Amino acid sequence: TRLLILGNGLVETKKGMPPRTPELAFQWDTATDKLSGKVNSLGAKGGTGPAHYFPNIRSVGMAKGNAFDLWNPLDGRGGRVTIPPLTQPAKLYTFSPDGLWLLLAQIATSSEPNPVVVRLSEHQFVDSLAAHRGAVLSMEFSRDNKKVVTACEDGKVRVFSVPDLTAGQAGWKLAETLEGHSGPVHRAEFSADGKWLASGGEDRTVRVWSADNGKLLQTLEEAREPVLSVAFSPNGRSIAASTEKTVLIWQRQP
Repeated sequence: TRLLILGNGLVETKKGMPPRTPELAFQWDTATDKLSGKVNSLGAKGGTGPAHYFPNIRSVGMAKGNAFDLWNPLDGRGGRVTIPPLTQPAKLYTFSPDGLWLLLAQIATSSEPNPVVVRLSEHQFVDSLAAHRGAVLSMEFSRDNKKVVTACEDGKVRVFSVPDLTAGQAGWKLAETLEGHSGPVHRAEFSADGKWLASGGEDRTVRVWSADNGKLLQTLEEAREPVLSVAFSPNGRSIAASTEKTVLIWQRQP
C-alpha cells in the first residue's frame, strides 16, 4: 500500500502530523515503512486551496481563486486551468471516472451556485449545470460516466446527463429533479451499479431513489441529527449514513 503525501497535509504522515516542507509530493510505502520515489515540487506558488488525489486519473487537483491546478505527483507535470465563470474560490470539485471531465462549484455563495464543467483534454470551460437555487454541497459521477448527481442547499437532488462525445452530443442536460427533503441536502451518492441514489440532509432523513426515473423508493427516518454523508456498500445491499455523532447502517430489502 502506498500513501500520497502533500506538503499542505492532504494525507498525514505516520505520526499524524502534516509534513513541514510546503508544496511537495512523495510516496510512502506502508509495507516497508520507508519513503521511496522522487520528491517533486508541484509548482503551486503562493499557497493553494484544498487539495485531493484522484486515483482514476492519477493526478492531484488544487483549487485557488478562479483557477485550478492539475498535476501528476510522480513527475511534477501539470498546469493551471483558469475558470472565468467562478467569482469565488472553488471549494468543491470532482473528476469523471474516465478522466474526461472536471466539475467545480463554489460553495461559499448561493448567488451564483451552478457548477461549471471543464473538458480536461482542452482545459476549457464548456458548460454550466444550471437550475440550482442554492449552494451545491456535493457532486458525483456515476461509475459508467453517464450521469452526475448534485445535492443542493435548496433541498433538491438533481441528476444531469453527461454528453456522449462519440455520438456527437454536446450539452449537459437536467434529467431529473428529485424533491422530498425539507431542508438542505448535504450528500447524494450513486450505488456502484448506477441503479439507485441515496441522499441525506438537514431534515434528518436518508432517501433512496431510482436513478432511472427519479422515483422515491424509501425514506429512512432513524437519524436524530442532520445527515451529513451517505454511501452504498460495494454490492449495493447496505446504506450507511453519518451525522455529527453517529453512523447508521441499513440493509436494503431485495
